[in-house]
Amino acid sequence: MVDKRKKVTSVVLSMTLLSTSFLALTACGSNSTAGAQDNVIKVFGCEPKVALVPGNTTETCDANVIDLMFEGLVSYDDNQGKVVNAAAESIKTEDSQHFVVTLKPGLKFSDGSDVTAGSFVDARNYTANAQEGQEFFSKIEGFDEVSTKSVTADMKLSGLKVVDDTHFNITLSAPSAIFLTSLVTSVYYPLPKAFFSNPKAFGGDAAAGNGPYKLKNFVYDSKIELVPNSDYKGERKPQNDGINFLVYAGNATDAAFADVQSGNLDAVEKTKTDNYVNNKSDSRIQWKIEESSMYSSFAIPYYLKHFGQDDEGKLRRAAVSRAIDCKTIIDKIDKGPGVLPKSYSPVSKLINGSVETIKGNEVLEYNAEIAKELWAKANEISPWDNETFKLFYNNDSGLKEFFDAYANSIKETLGINCIAEGTSDFKTLLHMMSNREVKGGFKDNWTIGYPSIENILASIFKTNTGSNYSGYSSEEFDSLIADAAKQVDVDKANELFTKAQEVLIKDLPSIPTFYGYNTGAFSPQCEEREIHLEKCAKLFGDDQEVVRGSRRV
Repeated sequence: MVDKRKKVTSVVLSMTLLSTSFLALTACGSNSTAGAQDNVIKVFGCEPKVALVPGNTTETCDANVIDLMFEGLVSYDDNQGKVVNAAAESIKTEDSQHFVVTLKPGLKFSDGSDVTAGSFVDARNYTANAQEGQEFFSKIEGFDEVSTKSVTADMKLSGLKVVDDTHFNITLSAPSAIFLTSLVTSVYYPLPKAFFSNPKAFGGDAAAGNGPYKLKNFVYDSKIELVPNSDYKGERKPQNDGINFLVYAGNATDAAFADVQSGNLDAVEKTKTDNYVNNKSDSRIQWKIEESSMYSSFAIPYYLKHFGQDDEGKLRRAAVSRAIDCKTIIDKIDKGPGVLPKSYSPVSKLINGSVETIKGNEVLEYNAEIAKELWAKANEISPWDNETFKLFYNNDSGLKEFFDAYANSIKETLGINCIAEGTSDFKTLLHMMSNREVKGGFKDNWTIGYPSIENILASIFKTNTGSNYSGYSSEEFDSLIADAAKQVDVDKANELFTKAQEVLIKDLPSIPTFYGYNTGAFSPQCEEREIHLEKCAKLFGDDQEVVRGSRRV
């Protein structure tokens, strides 16, 4: 029998995308102790796609900063992996459909304004209208009416009602066993009144949150500087003078690792395995390595010629999947500890409800002969005509070797011209993906935001969700996800999620390649390893705050 509590806890403790709220706990600054004037922590950062607006954030560059600037109704206990109150004094329900929320009194945003029930409800209504985090509100009553309108229509979710400044009610369209768990994600953070008067300005230097840190300086393509928020009264008390996210250009992960070695950076949350293999005895580095729940894959958009949702497209997707020798690629490129085999589902084994095999998963096994046969059958429908198939990734991801290897495996197996092409940075790739400008397959990684299979499946593959960049649409899949969302019994929901994965394996909107693991590098300027890993950074999955937002990595 599976111990579900332990399995959920393992997810909380093993996330790939590291919210740097770990840094709120103590210091890593150079030769300093908590409270010293030069006690500013410097960490690896990247340029946000959409600047510092929680409901429009589904990627790491924004979310790492936002998780320090804001606080939601609930968080996770970092030892047991259970939901605990944060901004909420209490959340009561008798039927998992109707919720009464009471806020803690006296909460403030960093601009001095009050955090009220309206701060949460107005933010939810804004996000549900037209933002990338829209899908997270689909369980709330009235979502279908709001989501089909433009944000300028100022539609409101009928399932949200403000009672007074510290109380509001939430009504779902159906009971859900997962809803309270999902409230940890950053799309549920509150927004101050100032946001609604000028959302564009707020996302830059005017951003104000209710979390332990506030924005000091935002220099695009350079750095984001945070300092402690004196108005914050919660549990995540800063014990340093601030956190600087430094943005690196070009081969960002290698440059950041070099800065950790030289003492110019305190932490980089994920670096290349080669950096570990070649430097694991380097006294200038402290290492943290563990499994994570990151889903690594590349998607093939349905707007791409030859790859639609017709018979030709299905044959070509299956052929491409069969043409990639993932095991050999991982063995040759990723030589570090914790390397995991090719996944047979978008869902990591760390997640409650995951299964070892999915019906139809043989399509993910490398087989050159079958790949060629499938490709030839597709050519009978519509000839390929020597076209070039491209795979896109971002240069600051550290994945160049992987994507070059995927492309070479496809080229050699199928006998077509296939190349990997890097964009300048993650922000650029995300804009291309959201605008349907990628003329080929593209990196489609995802890290879980709350310990449920729903977070992966609904966020990436449900029709018209903000993070469904492939354009995939399946009535069968959507129906299974909708039915699972209504279940009060988690086991029954997981059974439906398994069936939904069977649909994905059949359709292959994205092709799983492996599950991630974290190889994090810390500077020894965090003086004691035990303090550093357990109390200082918590960059790599040790802290509850890792799961505060679902995002692409």
